[in-house]
Amino acid sequence: MNMQLNIGPAELRIEGLERTDFPENAIKFAAEVETDKATPAAISLDYRFCFVDTLPDAADGWTVVMGKPEITVWRKGKLERRSIGVLGAQQRYVVYEEMENGGIGIFFLKNMRIELAYDTVFLSCLSLERHLAPLGCYILHCSYLDYKGEAILFSGPSGIGKSTHSNLWVKNIEGCKILNGDRGLLVPRADGSGYDVCGWPVCGTSGICFNERRPVRAIIFIEQAAENRLLPDSVPRHFKSLIAQLTVNWWNREASDKALDAVNDILSKVTVHTYAANIEDDAPQTLRRCLYE
Repeated sequence: MNMQLNIGPAELRIEGLERTDFPENAIKFAAEVETDKATPAAISLDYRFCFVDTLPDAADGWTVVMGKPEITVWRKGKLERRSIGVLGAQQRYVVYEEMENGGIGIFFLKNMRIELAYDTVFLSCLSLERHLAPLGCYILHCSYLDYKGEAILFSGPSGIGKSTHSNLWVKNIEGCKILNGDRGLLVPRADGSGYDVCGWPVCGTSGICFNERRPVRAIIFIEQAAENRLLPDSVPRHFKSLIAQLTVNWWNREASDKALDAVNDILSKVTVHTYAANIEDDAPQTLRRCLYE
């Protein structure tokens, strides 16, 4: 069957899968799903899945540009090819290959087909970050919520308390709704005035994933502390924190340079704070007053 997914400004046309192959979160981004904040498509991508007994080798003309135990990347002109495996293991499960005709072939091991139901496995096959970066769109590791029609994004290393703080807002401040517990897609507005955050079909262990778009009110980097307070603003610290939490193909020099420019643009147009906080019920109130009063 064919299915179209609309993720942020990208329109994905996918062939070769059954509906049961798609993760539950991905189905929320199917073209027939209505959302209250649709994002016009700025790029169209054609994927064709093929299930194979063994993954194909790279044909002549491909040059290895990056190799790690879980991923190898080849280039041929402007085209890219990837062999992707499980983090920390040698086994590969998919080959992503861009074709001369503009299409993208996805060669997936037959004996691992059931693993496509995991959203992280499915999204890794699409290599979407490669196609979104030229549009200035970046995946941010964050838990984000809606408050008064705007998005507050809590970011930082795994385990720092992103989901905890989102849940504290929902518990203690009326009118909050968590839109994703683990990822958001930052999208620059067409008029250059700022950034919106769009839904992303990966939500980690939170289980919270909505296909909705909101203007970004603030990005908050969480630090653990006994007392709640905003730390003094520091562009170098915010720059370093943002770089660490964005999904960027750092092996690609052009993509790396573009990402650094994007981070500077985000910091110039979006309110960014570092919030030292505990996990008591008054933690969200302190931050809310800083943002809205």
